[in-house]
Amino acid sequence: MNVAHQAPGCPKEMVHGPCGGVQPDRSCEVDARPCPFVALPSASGPPPYRSVLLPPPYRSVWPPDSSPVPVPVPVPVPLTFDEPALVVDVRAPLRWPGGALGLWRRTAAVVSGCIALVGDHADNPPAHDDTGRLPPEEVIAVLLDAGVRAIVTVTGRSHSPADVRRLVRSCRDVGALAVHVVTGDHPRALGIDRAVRFDTESLRMLPEAPAAQVAATVAESPAAPGDRVGRLLAKQRAGASACILNHSGDAGALIAFVDRCREAGVTLPMIAPVPMVADRHAALRLAAFPGLRLPAGFLAGIADAADPAAHGPALAAQLAATLVRSGRFAGINLSGGAAGLTPDERLAATAAFIAATRAALRVR
Repeated sequence: MNVAHQAPGCPKEMVHGPCGGVQPDRSCEVDARPCPFVALPSASGPPPYRSVLLPPPYRSVWPPDSSPVPVPVPVPVPLTFDEPALVVDVRAPLRWPGGALGLWRRTAAVVSGCIALVGDHADNPPAHDDTGRLPPEEVIAVLLDAGVRAIVTVTGRSHSPADVRRLVRSCRDVGALAVHVVTGDHPRALGIDRAVRFDTESLRMLPEAPAAQVAATVAESPAAPGDRVGRLLAKQRAGASACILNHSGDAGALIAFVDRCREAGVTLPMIAPVPMVADRHAALRLAAFPGLRLPAGFLAGIADAADPAAHGPALAAQLAATLVRSGRFAGINLSGGAAGLTPDERLAATAAFIAATRAALRVR
């Protein structure tokens, strides 16, 4: 792909921004610098994406370059869900001396009947992802052996284009349902002082999935500044098969965003986010991720509850039922850190969220 301009001042070296971590004041997720993709001299805000496969990269000079990006049009791999789908975040603990294989087998048992979303968070040790000490291919195999379909995150953080191509194809070869293609958070956005390099980004990685005949899910952050509808439309044109939304406030805000997307021509199946937190610490940890916004009163409700471990799943189930009942979403993503200090405590909390959500969706 030919890239004409690099956005000056972007610590992720992006050219097709903005990423999902832009702060409400339009500053970068890393520090106080203005995001070059949204800090535009136009009072009307960022311009719409043009009707090309990929948008021309925004520049700090107005107006942006209007030349099309010469790339072949990819044909996305269809991705359908048994609605409503239940996608559940799973990850290995950051530091744990126990057996990784046994942990993933127990994880597979807990998320049986769901779709496992294996992440790649910026708080992992260098050169690791959310699979921990096991290669992603082995984790996918463990999940599949238990009948659990897996979506595996591939980020541009510390991955070259060649790395991305290899990861996408290895996930395909072991039977992953899809790859979740995101640029990735910068470690410094989470207060982690670690050098990192972004050699590629989501819009540049996306065509690798249909080229390898793999479905690709993408993320979008409706609560973050920038043209989020246009950016999602660009991801659809670049080969996305479905979208897993980031936490963006109340059900009404998520529903309104999907309606705007449909009006603009986005046809991707949408998976709605539901916070999976059962104590104040877990809620604060989730809220620390850039570009995310929890529903109003969610944090206080958990903190003030007589039994937070029971109140968290109840809140999640109520939100999930509201979102699915709207008819806008193909499924729910239970996203967050659940609760518990040990891996087994975390799995027990995850099981409680799954059970509460399933019960709420059955009676919707």
